[in-house]
Amino acid sequence: METNSINISFSIVIGVISGVLTTMLIFFIGFVFKKFLIPWYQSITYRGLDISGQWEYEMKHSNGSDAVTMNLRQKGHNITGKDKAIVIDNKGKHTKGMAFKIRGLFFDGYLIAYLISENRKERGCGSLTLQVIKAGLKMEGYISYYDVEFNCVTSKKIICIRK
Repeated sequence: METNSINISFSIVIGVISGVLTTMLIFFIGFVFKKFLIPWYQSITYRGLDISGQWEYEMKHSNGSDAVTMNLRQKGHNITGKDKAIVIDNKGKHTKGMAFKIRGLFFDGYLIAYLISENRKERGCGSLTLQVIKAGLKMEGYISYYDVEFNCVTSKKIICIRK
């Protein structure tokens, strides 16, 4: 009788351990598919325009302007990158800079993306809706963002030029 209860306990422990290991293996396989195999497949089958690279634009405001450089990476329809702005006052002096992470999608000639400040101690976010024009040499559209100077959300028309 004692041997039978030990065998049952052993079977339960083995079942629980194998269930946990199987669950971990399934999650690992899902992670590999989502992070590596699907993006790789999308990048080799994607036949649309490639907007990867450096783009520059300027935004004018009441106290000067922002000279902005976007560096975009594209994998299929998915876009990631960085947006770095140098704030220039009305006297031409560089006052500060801000950096943002870019995440978005590129479909049918349109970039739809959001920007989040890289510095968690600074408030900053925005969104881009841009259309590719001039055979892929420019993108034109709007940026909407939180304006720290006026404490409101605003939008501006921008023209990005590929460098």
